[in-house]
Amino acid sequence: MLLATALVNLVTKKVATEWGAAFTVVFFAIFWLSERLHNRDGAAVQHLEKFNVRYTPELEPGRIGVRPGCKVVPVRDPHNLRHLDHALHEAEREDVDVVVPTVKVERELVATGSNPNFTPDEQAIFTAVVDLAEKHGKRVVPLVLTSNDAFFAVARAAQELAAREVIFGRSGKVEPNVQAESFAIRWGAVEVDSERDMTVRIVADREDLRFAL
Repeated sequence: MLLATALVNLVTKKVATEWGAAFTVVFFAIFWLSERLHNRDGAAVQHLEKFNVRYTPELEPGRIGVRPGCKVVPVRDPHNLRHLDHALHEAEREDVDVVVPTVKVERELVATGSNPNFTPDEQAIFTAVVDLAEKHGKRVVPLVLTSNDAFFAVARAAQELAAREVIFGRSGKVEPNVQAESFAIRWGAVEVDSERDMTVRIVADREDLRFAL
């Protein structure tokens, strides 16, 4: 009966049908344009997690709740966390902690020794990190490291936390072996025990390259 009534209205009420169709098209265009604008400006309105920031000159595993043998997974782009996703997937089956540092490369802060500000960019990075960790049901320890050398900062953090492996995402600028070599040089400068095992991994969509130091 409803279908018959609709068909009768469509045939007999031409003006109302045309205006109704136009009304629908206009509102569809408004909603479509609004959605596109929202997606384009989503970074400005996305939800950001709140973090309690604590400053420390040294990384003490017991104080930050990290056990020896942890994974260190450096990040710098909230939209490029494939290597962290890979590490968290592994950590679901392993009894290991996952430490996620990002490096603030600012020479002035290193020289003065002042506490760096926790910026909105870092808040956005760690919001994405926490969201991903929650999907895997795995706890992570986020860190902001201040240094004038990103590889050195990561190497020092891995040494102080007694990590067993460091997992980088593949760089779009240099080859994986160059990434591994750059880290290996810094690792040799901070680790006095030449017998200690350390694995560097470069992880991308379809590759997981491993380098034993």
